[in-house]
Amino acid sequence: QVLNENGIWRDSNRMDIGNENRPQEIRFTLHIDDSDKWKQPISLRLGGPFSAQIYWDGENIGNKGTLGNNNNDEVAGPIDFSLFVPSKLLRAGIHQLQVTVSTEHLLMRDNSILHFVLLTPYQHNGQRDLRYYILPLLILGGLIILSIQSFRIGQSAGNKVHIGLGIYGFFIILALTTELSRAVINYPYHYHELRSVIGWWGTM
Repeated sequence: QVLNENGIWRDSNRMDIGNENRPQEIRFTLHIDDSDKWKQPISLRLGGPFSAQIYWDGENIGNKGTLGNNNNDEVAGPIDFSLFVPSKLLRAGIHQLQVTVSTEHLLMRDNSILHFVLLTPYQHNGQRDLRYYILPLLILGGLIILSIQSFRIGQSAGNKVHIGLGIYGFFIILALTTELSRAVINYPYHYHELRSVIGWWGTM
């Protein structure tokens, strides 16, 4: 749910968060059972281009950067964030997670800034697991080899088609590298726009 300008909570979804030029209040209802998985250390993971203040049942449990009403007040949080949830808060029952988000460092408004909200076994760093990118990594490795080989053959044989294929492969490599960068570098969220521009430029 999202708190609207009239102070009323309305049903929403993650594809409709972030297009307001002001901090937004979001809340989720969580159900925790009495299974053993909640007895281990747990992380709350948030991903997306925003700063945030996080409350669990009304208790402030952490911050992703620092909220602000303008560029000077807000400190851009990391694109991916992991927060330890104290075990005392994980008792069985219904819980309310409330997140206040701001996006003052974005150059362009986006109504889908909330990439993920997850409760997972404890993870010190909020970055996406590199295993998530196994297929792009394999494709990237193959493209690098093929592009270099194609460009080398084109130059030695004077074949413009091979040279063109090598250059074409280079731009696909550029697009894939920007996508993979998020799994390697947990950069401040506003660099997400630069990453997107480079990725789209390489693709086009």
